[in-house]
Amino acid sequence: MKQTRRHFVIEGLRGSAAAVAGWGILPSFLMKTALLAKESPTIGESRRILVIVQLSGGNDGLNTVIPFADDQYYKARPTLAVPRSQVLGLNQDVGLSPELAPFKELYDEGALSVIQNVGYKNPNRSHFASMDIWHTASMDPVRANTTGWIGRLLDRSWTSSPSNDPLVLHFDNEPLPLALSAMHQVVPSMGDLSSFRVSSEHFNLMQNILSQMKAKEKKNAQDLDYIRKISAQAATQAETLDSILKKSKSTVEYPGSELGKHLQQMAALIGGGFKTRIYYTSVSGFDTHSNQAGLHSSLLRNLGQAIGAFQRDLAARGCEKEVILMTLSEFGRRIEENNSRGTDHGTAAPLFIAGAPVKPGVLGGKPDLEKTREGDLIHRIDFRQVYASVLESWLEVPSKGLLGGEYAKLPILA
Repeated sequence: MKQTRRHFVIEGLRGSAAAVAGWGILPSFLMKTALLAKESPTIGESRRILVIVQLSGGNDGLNTVIPFADDQYYKARPTLAVPRSQVLGLNQDVGLSPELAPFKELYDEGALSVIQNVGYKNPNRSHFASMDIWHTASMDPVRANTTGWIGRLLDRSWTSSPSNDPLVLHFDNEPLPLALSAMHQVVPSMGDLSSFRVSSEHFNLMQNILSQMKAKEKKNAQDLDYIRKISAQAATQAETLDSILKKSKSTVEYPGSELGKHLQQMAALIGGGFKTRIYYTSVSGFDTHSNQAGLHSSLLRNLGQAIGAFQRDLAARGCEKEVILMTLSEFGRRIEENNSRGTDHGTAAPLFIAGAPVKPGVLGGKPDLEKTREGDLIHRIDFRQVYASVLESWLEVPSKGLLGGEYAKLPILA
């Protein structure tokens, strides 16, 4: 890609902005905004928003979308199998965990798609390697460089009107995922919306400090002018955010989990007209090697309640047709439970796409528990087919250049 002068300024700012931060004056979000490539990618006029929820650790797909009609499932999991009487049936073959009752409601309302048997060839059972594959959309993440599939989208230009609001936001207490890594952009990452807030006194004090630094360091004058410009834009964003939060009061009760908080804050921004197009967050704890039953049930309960509340909140705000939400995880779990009443790293698993624009149903068929590879499920849908479908059908962006190839799209939209 063409290396613009501003790219080199950004690289230089990593030192200059760090110096400003050393004063203890620059708040975290403003610091991150100062590193953004502010010739922002422009966004299409259609307001289509994607929310991604990462289930970190490898979610047990067979106890999430349960093949209750298959006796082999019950033979393979004598202590972990969910009784048939408790399964929330989707069709004659599979159903949802009883902890996912909000998902069943969405499904019945025509707002949930279940995509089964998602994975990739020659699966890697390492958490880090497999998640890197999902994040980069490449079978060789190291060779493919360090950009993520969303990061590459950031580095491209979307036609139409520009926005001062960040194109992508990361709501999490975890480090920025590789999926959001770009060559010329840095995605703002925060655990709470308070990271956005910049008081007028704070802003004025920082501007004075920047002026003093500029006078002393003429060689960094351009960089400091750039920081001044970005700080002004950040302050404008903060004012916009404060206005949104004052007007945006949710009438929906969310669970008190981190996921619930993050989705509630996303709904407030979306309902308030914030121009961000992609939101990303994660939930950890899905690496259930031992005593899985109670832990996994709790994780699914939180997932169902938080996403169910999010969808109701969007509907209450009148913007449910503008948003779809997708889950992903680095791999599923093995078919057979282990001796510790848990499950070990596996391969293919289901993921969900939720929202009013979604075409409901179950794609990818039921899991085949007989025809396996080394005791693991064989994938039928490449995860990049899901990405291609979301990029092209929902975000209206060509996917070939972002995913390194062409992948058959899935019918995910109604």
